[in-house]
Amino acid sequence: MKLVRQIIENKASHFNIINEDDTVLEALRVMNRENLSYVIVMDDKKFKGIFCEKDYARKVILHGKHSDDTKVKDIMFKDLHYVDIDDASESCLAIMCNYDVKYVTVLEDYQFRGIITSEDIMKETLSERVNTVPSRNLLCPEN
Repeated sequence: MKLVRQIIENKASHFNIINEDDTVLEALRVMNRENLSYVIVMDDKKFKGIFCEKDYARKVILHGKHSDDTKVKDIMFKDLHYVDIDDASESCLAIMCNYDVKYVTVLEDYQFRGIITSEDIMKETLSERVNTVPSRNLLCPEN
């Protein structure tokens, strides 16, 4: 597997950063616009946590709160597990499996660099396997 640095550098740039004082509705709009399941919560360029679909379902909908007046900071996930940018991507997978989480924070010199998702790890694993598995032409099978 690759280094975390390689995955972060190859990820498409997204504009999925919100302020912790934004409403849940604003966060959902950003997630919809960027077609992502999470947004990064920052305050004055400092990483505060993430807000994801799971937070919305479990902490807003199920508690009868309203998206237009609930602040992201009141329900976001703050205590993410992290890896160093120079760790092997297997470290992310181990954290995801051991703690049943889908997101891992990436730090470089204790500074926030990004988020690795379970989807990122899945794509990485599949791309490695595609390069090692012989391809077959399924449209024109041999007789």
